[in-house]
Amino acid sequence: MTAVEWDAVVALSRGLCLPDGRRIKFAAAYNGRTVTIWADARRSWPQVRVAVRVLSMGRLVVLVVGGRSVDMIMLP
Repeated sequence: MTAVEWDAVVALSRGLCLPDGRRIKFAAAYNGRTVTIWADARRSWPQVRVAVRVLSMGRLVVLVVGGRSVDMIMLP
């Protein structure tokens, strides 16, 4: 398993681009907020499963799970 964590500021466009090119959209209330992104990859032959968690003020707000496809869950 490989994991990485970093902080980012949500742009006024409400979007956040991940290093792999995927884009996460946020509600307008998140504009200018700093969020923490935590991503991990687990290799389970024949796939690599990637999970991306986005936290705002210590609370999980987005969970993205998938290999090539993106399943996004916006939590209240």
